[in-house]
Amino acid sequence: MKKAVPIPMPWELAGLEPQTPVLLALSGGADSRFLLDRLAEGSKKYGFPLLLAHVNHGIRGASAGRDEAFCRALAEQYGLPIEVLTVNVPALAKSNGRGIEEEARAARYAFFEKLMRAQNIPLLATAHQADDLLETMLFRIVRGTGTAGLCAILPARRFANGFVTRPLLNLSAAEIRAACKKEGLEFVEDETNADPTYARNLIRAQVIPALEKLYAEPQKQAAKLAGRVRQDEDYFAGQVAAFWQANPQKELSCAALAKLHPAIRARVLTDFLAKSGVTADSAMLERACGLIDGSNGRKIPLAGNLCLFKRRGNLTVEEKSAPAPAYRLPLCAGENNLPGGMTVLVGEGKRAKPLPRNAEMTAWQLRFSNLSAALQAGYFWRGREEGDTILRGGHHKQLRKVWREGGVPEELRNRLPVLCGTNGIVWAPFCGFADGIEN
Repeated sequence: MKKAVPIPMPWELAGLEPQTPVLLALSGGADSRFLLDRLAEGSKKYGFPLLLAHVNHGIRGASAGRDEAFCRALAEQYGLPIEVLTVNVPALAKSNGRGIEEEARAARYAFFEKLMRAQNIPLLATAHQADDLLETMLFRIVRGTGTAGLCAILPARRFANGFVTRPLLNLSAAEIRAACKKEGLEFVEDETNADPTYARNLIRAQVIPALEKLYAEPQKQAAKLAGRVRQDEDYFAGQVAAFWQANPQKELSCAALAKLHPAIRARVLTDFLAKSGVTADSAMLERACGLIDGSNGRKIPLAGNLCLFKRRGNLTVEEKSAPAPAYRLPLCAGENNLPGGMTVLVGEGKRAKPLPRNAEMTAWQLRFSNLSAALQAGYFWRGREEGDTILRGGHHKQLRKVWREGGVPEELRNRLPVLCGTNGIVWAPFCGFADGIEN
Protein backbone atom coordinates (compact mmCIF):
# COMPACT_ATOMS: atom_id res chain seq x y z
CA MET A 1 0.00 0.00 0.00
CA LYS A 2 1.36 3.40 -1.00
CA LYS A 3 1.95 5.65 1.96
CA ALA A 4 -0.36 8.66 2.11
CA VAL A 5 2.37 11.01 3.30
CA PRO A 6 5.61 10.58 1.30
CA ILE A 7 8.86 12.23 2.35
CA PRO A 8 12.22 12.91 0.65
CA MET A 9 15.02 10.47 1.40
CA PRO A 10 18.17 11.67 3.23
CA TRP A 11 20.34 11.01 0.18
CA GLU A 12 18.08 13.25 -1.91
CA LEU A 13 18.37 16.14 0.56
CA ALA A 14 22.17 15.83 0.66
CA GLY A 15 22.63 15.26 -3.08
CA LEU A 16 24.29 11.85 -2.62
CA GLU A 17 23.81 8.41 -4.16
CA PRO A 18 20.67 6.38 -3.25
CA GLN A 19 22.77 3.60 -1.69
CA THR A 20 24.41 5.97 0.84
CA PRO A 21 24.16 4.55 4.41
CA VAL A 22 21.92 6.38 6.90
CA LEU A 23 21.97 6.72 10.70
CA LEU A 24 18.53 7.46 12.17
CA ALA A 25 18.21 9.27 15.50
CA LEU A 26 15.35 7.35 17.14
CA SER A 27 13.68 8.60 20.32
CA GLY A 28 10.53 6.52 20.00
CA GLY A 29 8.26 9.55 19.82
CA ALA A 30 5.71 10.07 17.05
CA ASP A 31 8.06 11.98 14.74
CA SER A 32 11.01 9.57 14.82
CA ARG A 33 8.63 6.57 14.78
CA PHE A 34 7.05 7.90 11.58
CA LEU A 35 10.48 8.64 10.08
CA LEU A 36 11.67 5.12 10.94
CA ASP A 37 8.79 3.61 9.00
CA ARG A 38 9.47 5.75 5.92
CA LEU A 39 13.23 5.16 5.98
CA ALA A 40 12.82 1.41 6.49
CA GLU A 41 10.66 1.40 3.39
CA GLY A 42 13.22 3.53 1.54
CA SER A 43 16.04 1.22 2.63
CA LYS A 44 14.33 -1.70 0.92
CA LYS A 45 13.49 0.31 -2.18
CA TYR A 46 16.83 2.06 -2.75
CA GLY A 47 19.19 -0.35 -1.01
CA PHE A 48 20.77 1.98 1.55
CA PRO A 49 21.91 0.47 4.89
CA LEU A 50 20.00 1.88 7.89
CA LEU A 51 21.33 1.98 11.45
CA LEU A 52 19.24 3.17 14.42
CA ALA A 53 20.66 5.19 17.31
CA HIS A 54 18.89 5.81 20.63
CA VAL A 55 20.08 7.90 23.59
CA ASN A 56 18.90 7.25 27.14
CA HIS A 57 19.70 10.61 28.76
CA GLY A 58 19.19 9.41 32.32
CA ILE A 59 16.73 12.25 32.96
CA ARG A 60 13.29 10.60 33.29
CA GLY A 61 13.99 7.47 35.31
CA ALA A 62 11.69 4.51 34.53
CA SER A 63 10.07 6.16 31.50
CA ALA A 64 13.51 6.59 29.89
CA GLY A 65 14.05 2.86 30.32
CA ARG A 66 10.64 2.23 28.78
CA ASP A 67 11.58 4.35 25.73
CA GLU A 68 14.85 2.46 25.31
CA ALA A 69 13.07 -0.90 25.45
CA PHE A 70 10.50 0.38 22.94
CA CYS A 71 13.23 1.44 20.48
CA ARG A 72 15.03 -1.88 20.84
CA ALA A 73 11.74 -3.65 20.09
CA LEU A 74 11.21 -1.47 17.00
CA ALA A 75 14.69 -2.38 15.75
CA GLU A 76 13.84 -6.05 16.15
CA GLN A 77 10.47 -5.56 14.46
CA TYR A 78 12.05 -3.95 11.40
CA GLY A 79 15.09 -6.24 11.42
CA LEU A 80 17.49 -3.29 11.79
CA PRO A 81 20.62 -2.87 13.93
CA ILE A 82 20.50 -0.37 16.81
CA GLU A 83 23.12 1.35 18.94
CA VAL A 84 22.14 2.71 22.38
CA LEU A 85 23.96 5.24 24.54
CA THR A 86 23.13 5.54 28.25
CA VAL A 87 24.43 8.76 29.76
CA ASN A 88 23.82 10.72 32.98
CA VAL A 89 23.00 14.11 31.47
CA PRO A 90 22.08 15.85 34.77
CA ALA A 91 25.49 14.95 36.24
CA LEU A 92 27.29 16.08 33.09
CA ALA A 93 25.34 19.34 33.00
CA LYS A 94 26.29 20.10 36.58
CA SER A 95 29.94 19.22 35.94
CA ASN A 96 30.15 21.29 32.73
CA GLY A 97 28.08 24.22 33.97
CA ARG A 98 25.49 23.86 31.22
CA GLY A 99 21.71 23.53 31.08
CA ILE A 100 20.04 20.12 30.88
CA GLU A 101 18.75 20.65 27.32
CA GLU A 102 22.10 21.93 26.09
CA GLU A 103 23.97 19.03 27.67
CA ALA A 104 21.50 16.47 26.33
CA ARG A 105 21.88 17.81 22.80
CA ALA A 106 25.68 17.80 23.09
CA ALA A 107 25.64 14.18 24.28
CA ARG A 108 23.34 13.08 21.46
CA TYR A 109 25.27 14.66 18.65
CA ALA A 110 28.64 13.53 20.02
CA PHE A 111 27.25 9.97 20.02
CA PHE A 112 25.88 10.33 16.48
CA GLU A 113 29.16 11.74 15.19
CA LYS A 114 31.14 8.92 16.80
CA LEU A 115 28.91 6.30 15.16
CA MET A 116 29.05 7.98 11.75
CA ARG A 117 32.83 8.16 11.75
CA ALA A 118 33.37 4.68 13.19
CA GLN A 119 30.98 2.97 10.76
CA ASN A 120 31.57 5.26 7.77
CA ILE A 121 27.97 6.49 7.60
CA PRO A 122 27.74 9.82 5.74
CA LEU A 123 24.08 10.61 6.52
CA LEU A 124 22.29 11.34 9.79
CA ALA A 125 18.49 11.68 9.70
CA THR A 126 16.66 13.47 12.50
CA ALA A 127 12.90 13.84 12.93
CA HIS A 128 12.65 17.63 13.15
CA GLN A 129 9.36 18.74 11.59
CA ALA A 130 7.56 21.98 10.69
CA ASP A 131 6.49 22.73 14.29
CA ASP A 132 10.12 22.46 15.40
CA LEU A 133 11.12 24.85 12.61
CA LEU A 134 8.48 27.40 13.64
CA GLU A 135 9.50 27.13 17.32
CA THR A 136 13.15 27.69 16.40
CA MET A 137 12.26 30.64 14.20
CA LEU A 138 10.20 32.26 16.99
CA PHE A 139 13.02 31.70 19.47
CA ARG A 140 15.51 33.42 17.19
CA ILE A 141 13.22 36.33 16.39
CA VAL A 142 12.65 37.25 20.03
CA ARG A 143 16.34 36.77 20.88
CA GLY A 144 17.41 38.93 17.95
CA THR A 145 18.57 37.41 14.69
CA GLY A 146 19.55 38.26 11.14
CA THR A 147 18.06 36.70 8.05
CA ALA A 148 20.44 33.73 8.33
CA GLY A 149 18.77 32.89 11.64
CA LEU A 150 15.39 32.82 9.91
CA CYS A 151 16.56 29.83 7.89
CA ALA A 152 15.99 28.06 11.22
CA ILE A 153 16.46 24.31 10.71
CA LEU A 154 18.12 23.43 7.40
CA PRO A 155 16.95 20.40 5.38
CA ALA A 156 20.62 19.36 5.11
CA ARG A 157 23.87 20.72 6.50
CA ARG A 158 27.41 19.50 6.95
CA PHE A 159 27.98 17.29 9.98
CA ALA A 160 30.70 14.82 11.01
CA ASN A 161 31.91 13.02 7.89
CA GLY A 162 28.82 13.91 5.89
CA PHE A 163 25.46 15.58 6.48
CA VAL A 164 22.63 15.80 8.97
CA THR A 165 19.28 15.74 7.15
CA ARG A 166 15.71 16.58 8.20
CA PRO A 167 13.23 14.83 5.86
CA LEU A 168 10.12 15.90 7.84
CA LEU A 169 10.40 19.70 7.71
CA ASN A 170 7.44 20.05 5.36
CA LEU A 171 5.12 18.12 7.68
CA SER A 172 3.45 19.45 10.82
CA ALA A 173 3.34 17.53 14.09
CA ALA A 174 -0.43 17.11 13.64
CA GLU A 175 0.00 15.60 10.17
CA ILE A 176 2.60 13.15 11.45
CA ARG A 177 0.45 12.04 14.37
CA ALA A 178 -2.53 11.64 12.08
CA ALA A 179 -0.46 9.46 9.75
CA CYS A 180 0.78 7.36 12.68
CA LYS A 181 -2.79 6.81 13.85
CA LYS A 182 -4.05 5.94 10.38
CA GLU A 183 -1.20 3.50 9.72
CA GLY A 184 -1.16 1.95 13.18
CA LEU A 185 2.33 3.16 14.06
CA GLU A 186 2.66 3.05 17.84
CA PHE A 187 4.93 5.52 19.63
CA VAL A 188 5.81 6.67 23.15
CA GLU A 189 5.12 10.03 24.78
CA ASP A 190 7.83 12.07 26.51
CA GLU A 191 6.07 13.56 29.54
CA THR A 192 8.65 16.37 29.77
CA ASN A 193 7.17 17.80 26.54
CA ALA A 194 4.28 19.08 28.66
CA ASP A 195 6.54 20.74 31.26
CA PRO A 196 6.04 24.55 30.89
CA THR A 197 9.33 25.29 32.68
CA TYR A 198 11.05 24.55 29.36
CA ALA A 199 10.73 27.61 27.11
CA ARG A 200 10.27 25.54 23.96
CA ASN A 201 7.36 23.67 25.55
CA LEU A 202 5.72 26.97 26.48
CA ILE A 203 5.90 28.09 22.85
CA ARG A 204 4.57 24.70 21.73
CA ALA A 205 1.69 24.70 24.21
CA GLN A 206 0.59 28.34 24.10
CA VAL A 207 2.13 30.41 21.31
CA ILE A 208 1.66 28.06 18.36
CA PRO A 209 -1.98 27.21 19.25
CA ALA A 210 -2.67 30.95 19.43
CA LEU A 211 -1.15 31.43 16.00
CA GLU A 212 -3.23 28.54 14.65
CA LYS A 213 -6.39 30.32 15.79
CA LEU A 214 -5.35 33.37 13.74
CA TYR A 215 -3.84 31.73 10.66
CA ALA A 216 -4.15 28.36 8.98
CA GLU A 217 -1.04 26.17 9.22
CA PRO A 218 1.50 28.74 10.48
CA GLN A 219 4.05 25.90 10.51
CA LYS A 220 3.78 25.52 6.74
CA GLN A 221 4.07 29.28 6.23
CA ALA A 222 7.19 29.30 8.40
CA ALA A 223 8.66 26.48 6.31
CA LYS A 224 7.97 28.44 3.11
CA LEU A 225 9.56 31.57 4.60
CA ALA A 226 12.62 29.59 5.65
CA GLY A 227 12.94 28.27 2.10
CA ARG A 228 12.74 31.76 0.59
CA VAL A 229 15.28 33.11 3.07
CA ARG A 230 17.64 30.25 2.24
CA GLN A 231 17.47 31.34 -1.42
CA ASP A 232 18.34 34.90 -0.39
CA GLU A 233 21.22 33.65 1.74
CA ASP A 234 22.55 31.62 -1.19
CA TYR A 235 22.60 34.81 -3.27
CA PHE A 236 24.35 36.77 -0.53
CA ALA A 237 26.88 33.97 -0.11
CA GLY A 238 27.75 34.37 -3.79
CA GLN A 239 28.26 38.09 -3.34
CA VAL A 240 30.53 37.50 -0.34
CA ALA A 241 32.54 34.95 -2.31
CA ALA A 242 32.94 37.47 -5.14
CA PHE A 243 34.21 40.07 -2.66
CA TRP A 244 36.84 37.67 -1.28
CA GLN A 245 37.92 36.76 -4.78
CA ALA A 246 38.54 40.44 -5.52
CA ASN A 247 40.04 41.12 -2.08
CA PRO A 248 42.07 38.03 -1.10
CA GLN A 249 44.18 39.80 1.52
CA LYS A 250 44.18 38.71 5.14
CA GLU A 251 43.38 42.29 6.17
CA LEU A 252 40.10 43.96 5.23
CA SER A 253 40.26 47.29 3.42
CA CYS A 254 37.90 49.77 5.08
CA ALA A 255 37.64 51.66 1.80
CA ALA A 256 36.51 48.50 -0.01
CA LEU A 257 34.04 47.68 2.77
CA ALA A 258 32.58 51.19 2.70
CA LYS A 259 31.60 50.71 -0.96
CA LEU A 260 29.54 47.60 -0.21
CA HIS A 261 25.79 47.50 0.36
CA PRO A 262 25.19 47.21 4.13
CA ALA A 263 23.71 43.72 3.70
CA ILE A 264 26.86 42.47 1.95
CA ARG A 265 29.18 44.40 4.28
CA ALA A 266 27.67 42.76 7.36
CA ARG A 267 28.11 39.32 5.84
CA VAL A 268 31.69 39.98 4.79
CA LEU A 269 32.48 41.14 8.33
CA THR A 270 30.74 38.08 9.79
CA ASP A 271 32.72 35.81 7.49
CA PHE A 272 35.97 37.65 8.26
CA LEU A 273 35.48 37.29 12.01
CA ALA A 274 34.40 33.65 11.67
CA LYS A 275 37.77 32.85 10.09
CA SER A 276 39.30 33.79 13.45
CA GLY A 277 36.78 31.71 15.38
CA VAL A 278 34.65 34.70 16.41
CA THR A 279 30.84 34.54 16.18
CA ALA A 280 29.57 38.03 15.39
CA ASP A 281 26.29 39.33 16.81
CA SER A 282 24.45 42.46 15.68
CA ALA A 283 26.03 44.66 18.36
CA MET A 284 29.54 43.58 17.35
CA LEU A 285 28.81 44.22 13.67
CA GLU A 286 27.49 47.68 14.50
CA ARG A 287 30.69 48.51 16.38
CA ALA A 288 32.79 47.12 13.54
CA CYS A 289 31.00 49.41 11.11
CA GLY A 290 31.98 52.25 13.44
CA LEU A 291 35.61 51.26 12.95
CA ILE A 292 35.17 51.40 9.20
CA ASP A 293 33.78 54.95 9.13
CA GLY A 294 36.07 56.16 11.92
CA SER A 295 33.30 56.85 14.45
CA ASN A 296 34.25 54.13 16.91
CA GLY A 297 37.92 54.29 17.81
CA ARG A 298 40.52 51.90 16.48
CA LYS A 299 39.88 48.56 18.15
CA ILE A 300 37.09 46.35 19.50
CA PRO A 301 37.63 43.57 22.06
CA LEU A 302 36.42 40.21 20.78
CA ALA A 303 35.93 36.83 22.40
CA GLY A 304 38.85 35.26 24.20
CA ASN A 305 42.15 37.03 23.75
CA LEU A 306 41.33 38.65 20.40
CA CYS A 307 40.76 42.20 19.21
CA LEU A 308 39.55 43.72 15.96
CA PHE A 309 42.00 46.47 15.04
CA LYS A 310 41.89 49.26 12.47
CA ARG A 311 45.39 50.02 11.27
CA ARG A 312 46.46 51.98 8.18
CA GLY A 313 42.93 51.83 6.84
CA ASN A 314 42.59 48.05 7.23
CA LEU A 315 40.81 45.78 9.68
CA THR A 316 42.69 42.87 11.20
CA VAL A 317 42.05 40.38 13.99
CA GLU A 318 44.96 39.93 16.38
CA GLU A 319 45.58 38.69 19.87
CA LYS A 320 45.43 41.29 22.60
CA SER A 321 48.94 42.25 23.50
CA ALA A 322 50.24 41.44 26.94
CA PRO A 323 51.00 44.41 29.22
CA ALA A 324 54.47 45.88 28.84
CA PRO A 325 56.94 43.98 31.02
CA ALA A 326 57.98 45.89 34.15
CA TYR A 327 61.75 46.17 34.40
CA ARG A 328 64.57 48.66 35.00
CA LEU A 329 67.96 47.88 33.50
CA PRO A 330 71.02 50.16 33.17
CA LEU A 331 72.29 51.34 29.80
CA CYS A 332 75.48 49.55 28.80
CA ALA A 333 77.82 49.51 25.82
CA GLY A 334 77.33 46.79 23.21
CA GLU A 335 74.27 44.56 23.13
CA ASN A 336 71.53 45.45 25.57
CA ASN A 337 69.29 42.36 25.69
CA LEU A 338 65.93 43.45 27.05
CA PRO A 339 62.65 41.73 27.99
CA GLY A 340 60.12 41.11 25.25
CA GLY A 341 62.77 39.82 22.84
CA MET A 342 64.19 43.30 22.23
CA THR A 343 67.89 44.02 21.60
CA VAL A 344 69.53 47.46 21.34
CA LEU A 345 73.13 47.65 20.10
CA VAL A 346 74.66 50.70 21.80
CA GLY A 347 77.84 52.25 20.42
CA GLU A 348 79.66 55.49 19.76
CA GLY A 349 79.53 57.39 16.51
CA LYS A 350 77.81 60.04 14.49
CA ARG A 351 74.38 60.81 15.76
CA ALA A 352 71.76 59.74 13.23
CA LYS A 353 68.19 58.54 13.25
CA PRO A 354 68.42 55.00 14.62
CA LEU A 355 67.05 52.26 12.38
CA PRO A 356 66.06 48.68 13.16
CA ARG A 357 68.78 46.11 12.69
CA ASN A 358 66.28 43.50 11.50
CA ALA A 359 63.02 43.33 9.58
CA GLU A 360 61.03 42.17 12.61
CA MET A 361 61.86 45.44 14.44
CA THR A 362 63.12 43.63 17.51
CA ALA A 363 66.77 44.77 17.29
CA TRP A 364 67.94 48.39 17.15
CA GLN A 365 71.11 50.46 16.73
CA LEU A 366 71.65 53.39 19.05
CA ARG A 367 74.73 55.67 18.69
CA PHE A 368 76.02 58.33 21.04
CA SER A 369 78.67 60.90 20.04
CA ASN A 370 79.99 60.63 23.61
CA LEU A 371 79.20 57.16 24.86
CA SER A 372 81.13 57.57 28.13
CA ALA A 373 79.02 60.59 29.09
CA ALA A 374 75.84 58.72 28.28
CA LEU A 375 76.88 55.77 30.44
CA GLN A 376 77.70 58.11 33.34
CA ALA A 377 74.37 59.93 33.06
CA GLY A 378 72.54 57.06 34.72
CA TYR A 379 70.26 56.26 31.78
CA PHE A 380 68.16 53.11 32.17
CA TRP A 381 65.84 50.91 30.14
CA ARG A 382 62.23 50.13 30.99
CA GLY A 383 59.03 49.13 29.23
CA ARG A 384 56.48 51.69 28.07
CA GLU A 385 54.08 52.92 30.73
CA GLU A 386 50.64 54.43 30.32
CA GLY A 387 50.88 58.19 29.70
CA ASP A 388 54.51 58.12 28.49
CA THR A 389 55.51 61.16 26.42
CA ILE A 390 58.66 62.23 24.62
CA LEU A 391 59.72 65.82 23.89
CA ARG A 392 60.01 66.17 20.11
CA GLY A 393 59.84 69.37 18.09
CA GLY A 394 59.17 71.39 21.20
CA HIS A 395 56.07 69.37 22.12
CA HIS A 396 55.51 66.45 24.47
CA LYS A 397 54.08 63.71 22.28
CA GLN A 398 52.37 60.60 23.59
CA LEU A 399 54.38 57.52 22.66
CA ARG A 400 51.24 55.43 22.25
CA LYS A 401 49.85 57.87 19.70
CA VAL A 402 53.14 58.30 17.83
CA TRP A 403 53.59 54.55 17.50
CA ARG A 404 49.97 53.95 16.58
CA GLU A 405 50.01 56.62 13.86
CA GLY A 406 53.28 55.20 12.63
CA GLY A 407 51.61 51.86 12.03
CA VAL A 408 53.47 49.99 14.77
CA PRO A 409 51.41 46.88 15.69
CA GLU A 410 50.01 46.98 19.22
CA GLU A 411 51.60 43.65 20.08
CA LEU A 412 55.01 45.16 19.25
CA ARG A 413 54.26 48.50 20.94
CA ASN A 414 53.84 46.77 24.27
CA ARG A 415 57.26 45.15 23.97
CA LEU A 416 59.31 48.13 22.80
CA PRO A 417 61.85 49.51 25.30
CA VAL A 418 62.36 53.17 26.17
CA LEU A 419 65.56 54.75 27.44
CA CYS A 420 65.00 57.07 30.39
CA GLY A 421 66.91 59.61 32.43
CA THR A 422 66.10 61.72 35.48
CA ASN A 423 63.96 64.08 33.40
CA GLY A 424 61.97 61.54 31.43
CA ILE A 425 62.39 59.61 28.21
CA VAL A 426 65.71 60.07 26.43
CA TRP A 427 65.15 57.84 23.41
CA ALA A 428 62.42 55.60 22.04
CA PRO A 429 62.14 53.38 18.96
CA PHE A 430 60.39 55.04 16.01
CA CYS A 431 60.89 58.43 17.74
CA GLY A 432 64.61 58.89 18.20
CA PHE A 433 66.20 61.16 20.81
CA ALA A 434 64.21 63.62 22.86
CA ASP A 435 64.85 67.32 22.39
CA GLY A 436 67.76 68.70 24.39
CA ILE A 437 69.56 65.44 24.92
CA GLU A 438 73.33 65.93 24.78
CA ASN A 439 75.05 62.84 23.50
